[in-house]
Amino acid sequence: MKHILECHEIVKTDFVRGENCHLYDSQGKLHVDLESGIWSAVLGHGHPRVTQAMHAQMERVIHLGTRYPHSVAEEAALDVLSITGLNEGKCVFLSSGSEAVEFGAQAAKRVAGKKLFLTLVNSHLAAYGSTGNRRADEWHTLDWTNCPQDDPDECLREIPFDDIGVFAFEPGGSGGALVRFPPARLVQEIARRVQQAGRLVVANEVTTGMGRTGRWFGYQHYDIQPDVVCLGKGLGNGYPASAAAMKLEISKNWKTAVFITLSRIKTIRWAV
Repeated sequence: MKHILECHEIVKTDFVRGENCHLYDSQGKLHVDLESGIWSAVLGHGHPRVTQAMHAQMERVIHLGTRYPHSVAEEAALDVLSITGLNEGKCVFLSSGSEAVEFGAQAAKRVAGKKLFLTLVNSHLAAYGSTGNRRADEWHTLDWTNCPQDDPDECLREIPFDDIGVFAFEPGGSGGALVRFPPARLVQEIARRVQQAGRLVVANEVTTGMGRTGRWFGYQHYDIQPDVVCLGKGLGNGYPASAAAMKLEISKNWKTAVFITLSRIKTIRWAV
């Protein structure tokens, strides 16, 4: 791989074929893909329904301009809104999880009207933008790792709720070396206080969504209902598909969201 820029450590194994959870290298050796690519190929490699959907759409229309929505996008939006519990809301399709999280967080902040985001330590959220950089004057990060499971009051006192506009919740926290789920009572109480004050909860389900935790989404283990749900990775089974689903009130109030695109119909088709 002489012409590939090595931005991180490269394992020089040449995988040439995949089937279900198996990968085969150029020497014919079988490997088990325990990570589903980068947590993305939730239905496995070479899934026949995914392959058929791709092939069928590529024979019809590959790409449309942003002014030309397609019925495939509407169908996918209805599915996403249904499984996220945001049935009457709106959905935007993008290409990466980072795009979806940044879009969802900025949409929520513009509506919430307060200066601070709140998130939990070990959250990755995004690779760039406000959600990736997380400047100290825009973000309050709560270290919950020493919070008692059944008594979150001490941790809650550390949160400046009066200044919080958006709680960006990432179940499992993919920003650290380990997947660690915060205490349920802590998350529930934060979400309750934020939403009770008229502020918003954004759930980053890029890594935990699409059934990876035994339910459709990680936040469902906490019995909360976010105002915005951000999806990626598993939504396209490894292909570049992401989405931000939001309550109708947010879409009505966010007047600057004029760049919403429904043109990636090839990608959206296999998300359906």
